[in-house]
Amino acid sequence: MNEKRERGEGSLRLRNGIWWCRYYHRGSRIETSCKTADEKKAEKFLKKKLAQVMTGTHSDARNVRYEDLRTAYILDYQTNKRKSLRRDKEGNLYLDAVKRLDDFFSGYRADEIDASVVGSSTRTNRQRVFRMVLSIAPCLRCDACII
Repeated sequence: MNEKRERGEGSLRLRNGIWWCRYYHRGSRIETSCKTADEKKAEKFLKKKLAQVMTGTHSDARNVRYEDLRTAYILDYQTNKRKSLRRDKEGNLYLDAVKRLDDFFSGYRADEIDASVVGSSTRTNRQRVFRMVLSIAPCLRCDACII
């Protein structure tokens, strides 16, 4: 990694034995851990990220929160006129299953919700979360859906 990279090819840095990559997406600098101590694997990780940026499939979910996913989920139900979408006395839209998840996942970032977090929830909540995340996952790739 001694050779200088061309502009737009990103960069790699070694911090405390772990490689980090830095690249730009839509004018914003993104710096993320490659989660490896192997330079070749870090190069491959950076190339994959740059390919995602070039093809338009890059999704940066670092700032997407549970509340954003919930809003997109309810919007999907509203757009597709699903019958399970309800209104409370004030006219606000809600889903019973999502309402029960709010207490547990409120304040979480989307990238923090994984199997270990879901595993600490109840069994029925786990099933609801997996269904909700699977239905929203394609939206994370679409800029119009990222709030």
